[in-house]
Amino acid sequence: MEKKIRQFIRLVFLSLFFISYINMDQVYAQEEVLTNEQVETTSVLYDENWKDNINEIGYTYKVEIVSPEQHVFSEPHLESNEISYQTEWKEVAFQVKATFKVDDGAIDEWLNIYLNDEEIGWIKATETITVEEEESANLLVEDEESFEVSENKNTEGDSISKTNEVIADTNSLAIVQEEKIAVTDSVLDYAVQTDDGGWVYNGVHGDFAGTVGKSKQIKGLKTEIDDSLNLAIEISTYTDGIGWSEWGHSEITNENLKISAVRLRLIGEESEEYNLFYRVHSQSYGWLDWANNEQPAGVKDYDKHIEAIDIDLAHKDEVVEEMQTTEPFIVNEYPKLTYQSHVQKYGWMDIVQNGTLSGTINESKRIEAIQLDIMNTDKVNVQYSILSENNQWSDWHNEGEIAGSIGQSKKIQAIKIRLSGEDSGEFDVYYRVHAQKFGWLDWTKNGETAGTEGFDYRLEAIEVSIKNKKDNSLIKGDNPFKKYVAPSITYKTHIQKLGWLEQVEEGMMSGTTGQEKRMEAIEIFQENFPANSSIEYTAHIEKVGWTDYYSNGSTAGTVGLARRLEGIQVRLTGEMSQKYDVYYRTHIESYGWLGWTKNGMKSGSEGLAKRIEAIEVKLFKKGTGPELDKKSFERPVIVYIDSGHGGNDSGATSAGIYEKNLNFSVTQKVVRMLKDKKINNRPITIQQTRLGDQTYSLKERSLKANTLKPDIFLSIHHNAFNGTVKGIETYYYNQSGTTNNPLANDFNRILESSKLANAIHANVVESSGAKAREEDRGVRQANFHVLRETLMPSALIEFGYIDNPTERARLVQNSYQEKLARGYVNGILEYLY
Repeated sequence: MEKKIRQFIRLVFLSLFFISYINMDQVYAQEEVLTNEQVETTSVLYDENWKDNINEIGYTYKVEIVSPEQHVFSEPHLESNEISYQTEWKEVAFQVKATFKVDDGAIDEWLNIYLNDEEIGWIKATETITVEEEESANLLVEDEESFEVSENKNTEGDSISKTNEVIADTNSLAIVQEEKIAVTDSVLDYAVQTDDGGWVYNGVHGDFAGTVGKSKQIKGLKTEIDDSLNLAIEISTYTDGIGWSEWGHSEITNENLKISAVRLRLIGEESEEYNLFYRVHSQSYGWLDWANNEQPAGVKDYDKHIEAIDIDLAHKDEVVEEMQTTEPFIVNEYPKLTYQSHVQKYGWMDIVQNGTLSGTINESKRIEAIQLDIMNTDKVNVQYSILSENNQWSDWHNEGEIAGSIGQSKKIQAIKIRLSGEDSGEFDVYYRVHAQKFGWLDWTKNGETAGTEGFDYRLEAIEVSIKNKKDNSLIKGDNPFKKYVAPSITYKTHIQKLGWLEQVEEGMMSGTTGQEKRMEAIEIFQENFPANSSIEYTAHIEKVGWTDYYSNGSTAGTVGLARRLEGIQVRLTGEMSQKYDVYYRTHIESYGWLGWTKNGMKSGSEGLAKRIEAIEVKLFKKGTGPELDKKSFERPVIVYIDSGHGGNDSGATSAGIYEKNLNFSVTQKVVRMLKDKKINNRPITIQQTRLGDQTYSLKERSLKANTLKPDIFLSIHHNAFNGTVKGIETYYYNQSGTTNNPLANDFNRILESSKLANAIHANVVESSGAKAREEDRGVRQANFHVLRETLMPSALIEFGYIDNPTERARLVQNSYQEKLARGYVNGILEYLY
C-alpha cells in the first residue's frame, strides 16, 4: 500500500513558522538529496498554530529533542519524543536539521526524512516525497506554489521568542513519519474529551486519542473526515444504567456520565466504499479487539469507563488482516450477586451487591451467619462453606441458604465461595474478609479459603464480587488466609558414655533409666513461636550451681567434663507465656521419676549430689496441663538462722552482759544439734547471717535470706525492759507494716509463720522449764523488719530478759543455753515434719 507524505513542510513547518535567516554560500539543485555533511543546523520556533497544522496534514512526526528543560506547555504530553496536537503548545523551541540558501531574496529549507526509522534523505521544504511499498528512496519532486516567510522580529509584544543560538550538531533532530495500518488517501481526525474537561486529539490518521495508564475517562468524542471524501461519522455511546444514546453527527458529549462503550458508522455518498475500524482501551481490560461499522466496542454493565479510542478508515478493497478480530465488546449479561451477613447484636444487615462491605469494622462484632444469592440468571450459581466456632467446615450451601447460626452467639472464622452452573466458567468470584486482629486480608477467589483457622478469631466483615475472567481489576493476593500452626518444641540430651542422643518431640523421654548414666547437657528447640517469644532454660551443674538462662537450641550444661546435671528450670517468654504453660519432669538418681512442674519451677535436685538421668518436656495451652500433685524437686531443707545484733550493735546490755554474745552462743548450739538431722531423708542445710561478731543491718539480713531462698527464717534474740519483767516470747508478722515485699501479707506465708512460731515456742518453754516457772509470755505478732521483709515463713524468739537479775543468771549458764537450744531444735523439726 502506497504511503505518502503530503506537502511535508509547506503545511507544517514554514507556512506558519518564523525562522532564523542564515546566509549560505552554497546552493543546491531542487532535486538533489543532500548528505549530513552538506547540512548545517539552525533553530526553528514553533508557534501555537502547530496543533492546527498537524491536524491539517494528518501525520505524526517524531522529533529528537535537544533541550527538554526549555519546553513549556500547559498540559504536558510528550511520549517517545513524539509531537502531536494532543498538547496545547505555546512558544516551544526544537532543534531541526536544516540548511538555507539565498536566491532572489527567497529562503528555502531542507529537511531530512525518515520512514520506519530508516533514513530516506534530504529534500527541499517545498517538495513532496513519495515512498513506494518497497520502501525505495526515489524522490518525486513537484513544484509547489510559492509562499512568504516573515522576517524574524524581536519587537516588544511579538509572540515569537528570540531564535536560539545555532547548534552545530547534525544529529540533534530527526523527523520521522510513523507507519500506520490501513492508510488510505483520506484523512481522518478525531479527539476525545477527558474527565478534566480538555480535548485530547489523536494527532494523526489512525493514532489513538485519550490516555493509557492514567485512569482518565472519556466524556466526549468528535471526528472529522477530509472534505475530499463525501463521508461523515455518526456516533452512539453506551452508559451503564442508561443504555445506548441516539446516533449523533460528528461530536457527542456526556460530561456527567461515564461512557463504557461506543458504536461508529459511516454516512455519506461514499460510505459503502469504506470500512470504519475502531477499538477502545477500557478500564481494567486494556485494548479490546477491533470493531467496525456499527459494532459496539467496550464493556457493558461492568461499570468500566473508556480511556482511549483508536479509529481507522480503509477502502473496502483493502484486506486488513490485523483488524479481523472477534471480541471488541464484553457484556455482563448475567450474574448480579447479592449477600447479607448476620452480625452480633445487630442481626441481619442490609442486602448489598457486588463488592460492597457487609458486616462491621472497628466494632469487635462477629459475623454469625451469611447468605448469598445471584440474580437475573439460572446459568451461574453461587455456593459457600464456612468454618464455624467448633473448627468444623460446613457442607457447601446453595444460594439463598443460611450458612452459620442465629441466636447461638457463635462466630464464623473463615469462608469459601465458588461458582457453579453452565456459564460459571466465564466468571471468577472474588472475596476478602476483615478478621479479628488481622484486619482486611487479601482477596482470594473460586473456592479458596478466606479468614483464619486455629486462632479462634471472628470474621467481622466481608466483600464479594463477581468478575468476568478478562477483568483484571481485582488481583488474588498472597495472604487471604491465616492458619494457626501450633507452637512446639523438640529437645536432645548429652548422656554419659552415649554422647548426644537423637532429638525427640515434646512429651517424649530423652535420656536413660535403669542404666545409672548421668545427663550432662541439654538443648531445647522452639518451632512456630511468635516473634517476640522464646523458650528458656537453666541447669544446676555439679560443682558449678545454677547457670544463666539459655534459649532455643543453646547448650545448658557441659560436654567432656564428666559433670552431672542435677536440676533444671524451663520457662516461656513473650506472648507464649500468656497462652501456654511448659511442663517438665525429671528422672533422678535414687528417686526415679519426680512429679511434673511448670513455668520456671525447679525440677530435679539441689544439694543432694543426685544426677538427672532423663527428662520429658511438653507444651500445654494455658490452664489445660496436668495437676501438680507430686513432688518435682528434691533438695536439703534449708534453715536460715539469724543471730541478732553483732559487731558494733551490742543489742540489750545489763551488768556487763551483751545481748549479741548470748544470741550467738545459743545460735551455735542450735546449729550443732540441727546439722545432722534429716527430714524425710532430706538433709538439713543451715545458713546463717553471721559466723562471728560482724555487723549487719536489718535490710542486709532480710536480703541475704531472700537470696538464699531457705525453707524457714529464724531470728534469735534476748530482751530487756525495766528489770522486773521475765519470760520467753515468740513473734511472727502482724501484717500492719508498709512494705514492698509482695509476699509480706501472703496468706500462706502468714499461716506458716504462725505454725512455725507456735511449734518453736511450745518446745522451748517445755525444754527450759519456763512453763513451770510461769515465765511463758506466749506467741505474739509484731511489725519487725526481718519478719515483714522476708519471703518465707519467719519467726523471732526472745529467750529472756537480761536486765532481770534472776533470769540473767540462768541465761548466761551453758547448761541453760543447752536446754534452750534443744527446745528450739525440737520446735524446728516438729514444724518441718
